[in-house]
Amino acid sequence: LFAAGFEDCSFIQYNIGTQQIEHEFTQHSDIVSCLALDEDERKNILILVTASYDKSIIVWKGKHVQSKKKHSRSISGSYKNSSSDKSGYSLEISQIYVKGKHDSQINCVDISVEKGVIVVATKNGSVYMYNSSKGDLLWSLSVGVKENIAICKVSKIFGTIIGYSCNYDNSPAKLYLWSPSGQLMNEYQITDNDKYHEISFSKSGNNICCAGLNKCITIYNLPSFTVARQLNDANHVIRHITTDTDEKYILAALSNGNVLLYSYPESAQKVTPKIPHKK
Repeated sequence: LFAAGFEDCSFIQYNIGTQQIEHEFTQHSDIVSCLALDEDERKNILILVTASYDKSIIVWKGKHVQSKKKHSRSISGSYKNSSSDKSGYSLEISQIYVKGKHDSQINCVDISVEKGVIVVATKNGSVYMYNSSKGDLLWSLSVGVKENIAICKVSKIFGTIIGYSCNYDNSPAKLYLWSPSGQLMNEYQITDNDKYHEISFSKSGNNICCAGLNKCITIYNLPSFTVARQLNDANHVIRHITTDTDEKYILAALSNGNVLLYSYPESAQKVTPKIPHKK
């Protein structure tokens, strides 16, 4: 488990099994605001991206090595590949590259190893797309300096990008959908003025699940942003949502510490036309 947001500008690796902090990394000069993980199962490599209020991102590579030294600078127990037994191995992490000079503090970051991209969004409404292996800037855009991009996600199926802006002037929040090349495919003003804490792409890439202050989960169809289903059973603010591997269930973490388990609605699982790739 990785954790960030500490005042000493560090991020840590926590071993759930031993319930101990195993390693601490301090490479940023300001608070690490967010991080993202993805894996390349064929090469048995994990990619970690850390982003910070210092306006930079750092990309790290982790791979399994046999544990020999007791005090090696490695991340162990934080990544499990179910396809093979990794007992006696640790996941060593090494820095690949740093990308700085973004226009403002970074709010969110996401990565898709399959698509070979990293998406970064800032408090000034800017979005950047990088090549994940080399760090080359593929494109950037701005939706306006008052459009605080609080959440950004990249689809591992289509390579499309979802952005969620929560404006400084308390005007209604918005959802944006961009093509892999950065063209705006659609935008949607959230009519119930909900403030989302989490957005998750469905396994098919044709839907997103959103949840936050309104204590409900809203499932949107893409690219239209029509509401496929709303789940209104939560009695507390929803802080985080995720789905199981087979996407049969949705797990929602509430502000009171409880977790709710939903069956993924069949009406939102129906096969819909694939999102077209604009070039």
